Amino acid sequence: MTKGMERIINELKGEKKKTAIERLHTENQVAKDNKKLRLASDLNNLIFYLNNPETKPGGVKKEDLFLFEELKISLES
Repeated sequence: MTKGMERIINELKGEKKKTAIERLHTENQVAKDNKKLRLASDLNNLIFYLNNPETKPGGVKKEDLFLFEELKISLES
């Protein structure tokens, strides 16, 4: 996971789920525009996971999935 992704996850902890997902979409677009494809891929996986918590996104490491789960738990509905 990139440092940028870790920063974003830490900033979003405790936010409302809808607000967090909107921010993730914005960050994803910025990452794509800046050609930071690894960050964009990680953000896509996190967005997918938050929208589909029962389904593990393909290609996500266990430690990344653990951070995704931590964020999901910390978000307000």
